[in-house]
Amino acid sequence: STTVAALGSLTLPNRDGTGRPNLYDIDSDDDGIPDNIEGQCTVCYVLPSGLDSDGDGIDDSYDNISGFGGKGISIYNHDGDAYPDYLDFDSDGDGLADIYEGNDFNLNKKPDDNVTLTGIDTDGDGLDDRFDTDNTSAKGTSAYMGNGGSFNGATSPGSNTMVQKSYPGNLDRDWRFVDYVLNFNFISFKGVLIDNVVSLKWTVSRNENVKQYSIERSLDGVHFDNLQSVVATKAKSEVETYSYSDDVKSVTASKLFYRIKGLDNNGKIKYSSTISLSKERDSRLQVVPNPVHSSMQVFISSSEKTTVKIHIIDMKGRRVYEIRETLSPGNNTIGIPVSNNWSNGSYILEAILDEKILTAKFSVQR
Repeated sequence: STTVAALGSLTLPNRDGTGRPNLYDIDSDDDGIPDNIEGQCTVCYVLPSGLDSDGDGIDDSYDNISGFGGKGISIYNHDGDAYPDYLDFDSDGDGLADIYEGNDFNLNKKPDDNVTLTGIDTDGDGLDDRFDTDNTSAKGTSAYMGNGGSFNGATSPGSNTMVQKSYPGNLDRDWRFVDYVLNFNFISFKGVLIDNVVSLKWTVSRNENVKQYSIERSLDGVHFDNLQSVVATKAKSEVETYSYSDDVKSVTASKLFYRIKGLDNNGKIKYSSTISLSKERDSRLQVVPNPVHSSMQVFISSSEKTTVKIHIIDMKGRRVYEIRETLSPGNNTIGIPVSNNWSNGSYILEAILDEKILTAKFSVQR
């Protein structure tokens, strides 16, 4: 109509900020779980038929009218926040991104799978090639999500997303079940390497009983081995600090990675951020990984015991984070959680050390 034609141009929403707008994107939030799956509740889920008998563009599985128009999919919002699941980076609001909770490819109940986006979308359907198993179509299905929430999904799926349920007793799939992870927070996790001994220290704030903390080490940042378990104290809802020393004299690798796993009697888990330490002397200030996703590590070396003040500043000059830490002589690593309030973009990390200001630029990309 002339009225519509006279209206100004529309700005179409693009939740993940890449590729095409949401209405043309089969994975609008870039978490590897297609919108067809996230748009429906688990027990309500209905596989698409691949048929459109009346030619109106609505798959027969969701079309209740013979003719133009139909019901379509009733959009689902698991945690009831501002974003329905297909636009929500954390559908259950537990602090662990859907891209990790929904894609445990090796089914080891650990967020150690390679889910980093390739940035390539060969067929232009909005699903990154990391998760797209059919670049000849825009199918948004999984082999593990079937009608009524069964695990008998599509025989020829368009994605490799696992949408797994790690424990049979869980009420929903991991990315929609809060109790998949323990309800406590790692406040800080840092390490220092001196004379072939790594000293680790972590502080937690607990809201429920934790059985133990396991110290895990890796030589490649992907495959971790358990070194030792530390029994948690019986205190509850308190700030607690733990430490562990690892003699690495016989380790030949030049770089070491560590993380802490909290475990309760029912098998629920939560991981700290991963920190890395170099056995080679390095005087530079580094932020890893870069770009940053859910956590980051600050690598800084010092010739003596001293105090460092760390500020994180956004591109508008606002200080969004600050912390004061004690450095030991040698290479130090400080783990910093990435706040949900930090928007995607560039940041400056400023370290004030011995009256010197060191800076490192990094970006946040969710």
